[in-house]
Amino acid sequence: MRRLAIGISSILTCLLVIFVAVRAEATNHPFLVVRESDYQELRDRAARSPWKEMKAEAIRQAQRLTYRAEEDNGRNAGYKLRDLMGYTALAYILDPANKAEYVNKIQRNLAVALADMQTEHAAAPERWDTNVPFQGGVFNSILALDIIHDDLSAAERATLETAIDQLVNNFAEKWVQGPHSVAFLWGLYQSDRDQFSTELQAFDDAWTADITDDGVYVAGPGYANSRLNSCSREQKSLSMDIAADHGLSDYYSRKKFVDLHEWLYGYSHTPDFRVVVFGDSLPQYYLMGGSPNTPANCGTQAYRAYRFGERVGQFVNWHLQDNHGLNSGNAATRPNGRLLTYLLMGEQAPDLSNQKVAPSRIFADGGAWLMEQNLSRQALVGAMWNVRQVDEHSHKETNALYLGGYGVHLLTNSGYAGWRRGVGDFSWNYIHDRAVSGNTGLIDYEFDRSQEGDPPEQNDHQQKSGAGIQEGLLTSTFDYARGDSGEALPNGKHFRNFHFVHPADGKSGYWFLVDEFTAGNKAHLAFHPYSRTINPVVAEAEYQADIVDYGNQEITDVDLTIFLATQPDSVTLHNGAIAGPNIENQYLYPTYTRQAGVKQILTVLFPANPEHPKPTFSRISGDRFSGAVIDQGEGVVDYLLESDSNSTQSINGASFQARRSFFRLVGDQLQAFYAAGKSFEYEANGEKVGVEAAKDLVIYWRQRSGQVSSAVSQTLTLYSPNLTEVILNDAPATIIQSGENWVRINLPAGQSDIQIR
Repeated sequence: MRRLAIGISSILTCLLVIFVAVRAEATNHPFLVVRESDYQELRDRAARSPWKEMKAEAIRQAQRLTYRAEEDNGRNAGYKLRDLMGYTALAYILDPANKAEYVNKIQRNLAVALADMQTEHAAAPERWDTNVPFQGGVFNSILALDIIHDDLSAAERATLETAIDQLVNNFAEKWVQGPHSVAFLWGLYQSDRDQFSTELQAFDDAWTADITDDGVYVAGPGYANSRLNSCSREQKSLSMDIAADHGLSDYYSRKKFVDLHEWLYGYSHTPDFRVVVFGDSLPQYYLMGGSPNTPANCGTQAYRAYRFGERVGQFVNWHLQDNHGLNSGNAATRPNGRLLTYLLMGEQAPDLSNQKVAPSRIFADGGAWLMEQNLSRQALVGAMWNVRQVDEHSHKETNALYLGGYGVHLLTNSGYAGWRRGVGDFSWNYIHDRAVSGNTGLIDYEFDRSQEGDPPEQNDHQQKSGAGIQEGLLTSTFDYARGDSGEALPNGKHFRNFHFVHPADGKSGYWFLVDEFTAGNKAHLAFHPYSRTINPVVAEAEYQADIVDYGNQEITDVDLTIFLATQPDSVTLHNGAIAGPNIENQYLYPTYTRQAGVKQILTVLFPANPEHPKPTFSRISGDRFSGAVIDQGEGVVDYLLESDSNSTQSINGASFQARRSFFRLVGDQLQAFYAAGKSFEYEANGEKVGVEAAKDLVIYWRQRSGQVSSAVSQTLTLYSPNLTEVILNDAPATIIQSGENWVRINLPAGQSDIQIR
């Protein structure tokens, strides 16, 4: 096998050199992925696991699989050819005693299948079924033909090559990565420099156009999984590996593609391995293996993911644990015996002891993922979507939320049941093109029950992109991200301040929002729990959803409480739908009056099950603030507040001048606080803890350390008993003024870590 050539950033500048080198080495045989001189090493590898099992599967499937014209038609023709060619080509290499049998099988099946596929494609040249699945079959056919190249006569090769050429040259352009991936490989096979250079550039352009600068795939997690991780479209991703193998592009080290794979394997899924629901994503799908109808261990991509960096490999290793705890066998939890899986996995079988879950991360162009750091399928994850560009599979989900945890979806967006398909009385328009079908914010968007299945366009989001994530703080016990709606709304701005209170102090984790609206008369929020019904606990204040299971849709022991800490004008329970599992559900739609200035709305989202009991919620309010008190028992009480930052508010020993704040008391001791504004101070038993800034900043503080984000350099005063030294960004800070139990320092612009001693 070739050694992967890493570090060549330009696709075109090296093509001539590579072309000459390849042709000098093999004038007649293309050698697309492996040389005959490497066969013995590959056979030796099969003496040990898991390559031994891969060899056995390759031989078994090569003997079993046959293309049958009467049953293998439509997409199934492409899928059958993909598997038949992939298994048989590897069996040819690893089982030389029977190679004549494998040559005959490849040649005979290709002749029949390619002829059938030409006929079907000619009859329906624009259908997905005769394009994308057929491309996968042709892609693997080219690789198999390359493997048996020298065992065929020139006439036999020419017959098959002519059939492949006709298909390659007639695939529809609309599924852009697919036709270019196959045409690139075909250009390599034919040693046609003009073709493979042009097609690789077009393939590369198609990918880079749909990835944000931060590595998020704009079509959403569902289509990222389909195009990057599923065997049903593997040609769209595995062409990257072949290009890298030939030294034509350094996909494994290009930052955008490394970030893309970190996002795919670290963030686009739940801790329970289901797809996070943004855009056209099916809620019941697994990241590994796709739908329940996908064959077991079909995928190749996960087994070469480590090539995109150690972190990607660690994320994938977590996915491969314990068969996902599933009985259905549709997750790719062991490597299959197809050619590219065997070659691309190389000699590095997954080390399942080297695993990691992704930490919280902000993708400035893409969204915020706030994650519990726990290697458990029960862990909590919250995400806010905000991309600056869109795809045809995007929804109106700027600043939309997804929440998952305790082994289920908790809060989800509208999902996907297939292109242009609605659910019951709920139209494709509702699913795909109305913001109210997601967990979003709107301005002056009111409608009646007769419009639930096809809501109105007036005052809906006018575009599906936003201005990205504006700022954030990520710590081990508290995360925050601020999304900017940009031009998404036609009648004002929506800033969503998304917070995750991690499990800590023996208490459960949860999320809270402070939504800001800058215009309009009425502000609205939509919340879609993964449930059928929502139960009012306290009218216009507390609502509980009985969460249902992914698969059988039965009610689980998990609940989601939505606590409206800011008093709404009204609350409507609208009928809606979640596509994919096709759940017809209820969603919460509170409405708030906006007067002069910015309207701030505080909402708590708290998941519970028998191991994580629901706390007691109560409202707290005054002339210039509103908020919630969450009593989690055993003296642990959280205060969450939105307030007027032009004045100082005082509550239960705390005083603050801030737009948003949070603090936790354990008994009468301050455990942690967060504030977006100029100050937060807490006094108890004659001792004061807190901060005071000259200008606005955002700070999270726990015990004697914290993280600060300031747009400008300024002074910061710190209050704490026994304060003698401040460590700023790992170095002693210069103290410009001090007194008993307080010091003042210069704070630089940007994010800073602070410790006091």
